Amino acid sequence: MAIGRVLVCDDSDGSRAEFVASINQAMGIEVAENHTGKDLKEAIAALIRGETGGTLFDGADVAVIDNRLIDDWTADDDPKVSAEQLADLVRISSTAGVVVILNQYREIDFDLRLDGRLDSYADLNITDKCLDCANLWKEEPPRGFRPWAWPVLPRLVEQMRRRQDWLLAEGRLDQSVLQALELNSERIVRSLSRAATDFLHPTIAPDAVTFREFVEGATRSTDGKHRGDFAADDRLVAKIAAARIGKWLESTVLGPQDLLVDVPHLLERFSILVNDPGSLDSWNAAVSWSETTGFRSERIRAFEWGLWRDWLGRPAYLWPLLQEDDALATEQFAPDAVVPAEAGFCEDVSRFLPIDETSEFVANFDSAFDRRRVRRDRQGKFVYGPASRLAR
Repeated sequence: MAIGRVLVCDDSDGSRAEFVASINQAMGIEVAENHTGKDLKEAIAALIRGETGGTLFDGADVAVIDNRLIDDWTADDDPKVSAEQLADLVRISSTAGVVVILNQYREIDFDLRLDGRLDSYADLNITDKCLDCANLWKEEPPRGFRPWAWPVLPRLVEQMRRRQDWLLAEGRLDQSVLQALELNSERIVRSLSRAATDFLHPTIAPDAVTFREFVEGATRSTDGKHRGDFAADDRLVAKIAAARIGKWLESTVLGPQDLLVDVPHLLERFSILVNDPGSLDSWNAAVSWSETTGFRSERIRAFEWGLWRDWLGRPAYLWPLLQEDDALATEQFAPDAVVPAEAGFCEDVSRFLPIDETSEFVANFDSAFDRRRVRRDRQGKFVYGPASRLAR
């Protein structure tokens, strides 16, 4: 996994230089570019005018857009755009890969709702304080603050490319989203939340919506055109679907942990899958964004969701089917089962901690698994909120 080029878009010369330095420091190599405000302004104006190809955004693996673009930072004759609108334009009118918006929700650095900001066109919404988190830019054991729901950006860049190729093959753009993603069994469709099904299309039944219909049914683009106006452009449809369906899967299908479940949350339900349930180190050995090792993965191989490597930021399993494995439940509750360590998985640091070093909070999911944990000692530069979601 490698990122070759990161474009930072900010109207402030000082902030832009700081952001570039933070990214390069986190990556350990110089990949983020510090272009002049004049050049960035011209690139934005070209996107607004509908020009494609040849802008600074083209060829960027990651485009980082600060939300605090000043109102007059576009050409006099061009309409003004917000960072959100610019993110949409970058997706539609350039070859840039992943889009990150900074400081759109600047009041908090760790959102206890865990809902992924599905309403945003960006692939990731963070504050600038999070830019220098090394684990965002490369996969390695987490150190300090590193939200579990974040992607590993170099991996996401590669996933976006693979998703687009997959969507363009075998007529998949005109296949049912749920069928193509192997989530169309009656048992699984019934487990989808209302938020998940509502997002796919306003009028077509969830199990019938195709990828092309999903793009056509989405909101209007920033240049005033409806998605249906460019739905005949297969490559553009695939690019939009790759990003938006990916975020939908992360936010509303995996997020609640009641249809797809990732490894840490699965181990909390079935500690017998941990190699040594009594050892905290053994619990943390199972935490990975890209591997199904470090735990008894062979025992549940049949329940692994086969497409997670391209569509999710971490391994995932089909919970409705796992629930039906009576032998697994019998093993979990056997009288001679090893007493597990008293540990809780912390969403903010991506690792298990002793339970007395954690605090419980309630995420924004209509799910039996909406109670999650963060580390108890949260003194530092990162702000958690809304505070009302923390258990009292």
